[in-house]
Amino acid sequence: MKIYYCILVPLLLNFMVSCEIVQETEFNRNGSGTYSLGFDMSEMMKMGMNSNKPGVKKQMDTVIDFSQFLEDEKDSIAKLSREERKKLEALKDFSLSIKMDSISNRYEFKIDYSFKNITDLHRFGDKLKDQNIEDLNFLDNKSGNSKQSEKMLDLNKGYITVFNKRHFSTKMSEEAILESEKSRDTTLTEDSPMANLIRFKSVYKFPYKIKSVDNVNAKISSDFKSVEIYGNAYDMNSNPRYYDLEIDFER
Repeated sequence: MKIYYCILVPLLLNFMVSCEIVQETEFNRNGSGTYSLGFDMSEMMKMGMNSNKPGVKKQMDTVIDFSQFLEDEKDSIAKLSREERKKLEALKDFSLSIKMDSISNRYEFKIDYSFKNITDLHRFGDKLKDQNIEDLNFLDNKSGNSKQSEKMLDLNKGYITVFNKRHFSTKMSEEAILESEKSRDTTLTEDSPMANLIRFKSVYKFPYKIKSVDNVNAKISSDFKSVEIYGNAYDMNSNPRYYDLEIDFER
């Protein structure tokens, strides 16, 4: 996840606010599953960064199933160009949830993706490329006509992932490691105030019981069917292998 440290830190440093990112991947026995990527940006809300008009209170609790949206709007979509239709149809396996409350200073954004296999999982970012979700008409009334665009990170890119009934592994590729080393922040220390600027949690859920995990940073759940790794900006910056996992399942 180190390569994403280089993307997020410059933005957050400008405002001196923190962000928690949660990536969760749940596998079915046939290799399909659900991937979700969530952002808790409540700190930005506290500083009034998500309000266009000072003093205006905003509340929103929205869940959108894009497959249902495409069905409901199929007549209108049919009138679009082939390129525009193809772009929208790429969203059919996604759903989006936004929780915003300027009174309690809560702002959470999460997108879920149903994948067919590992190859399809790695297409998460490609399918969202150039998508500006808030440009879609169905969001206009629900978001107060906000023109702010949420930028999705593809946290699967740069990792080589394998899953079968005996084994799971996800490891940063050598190419991604070399790329991240080029922009490594050598000034960031473990006790730096910036170390917790970004907090990242990665969760993996399986249909099989876990026998062993090779990463000392990973915590196994009580039912032995999921693991999670929690780190911060320092962890991501200092150790490119921090989120690598090698798991064997019980046979």
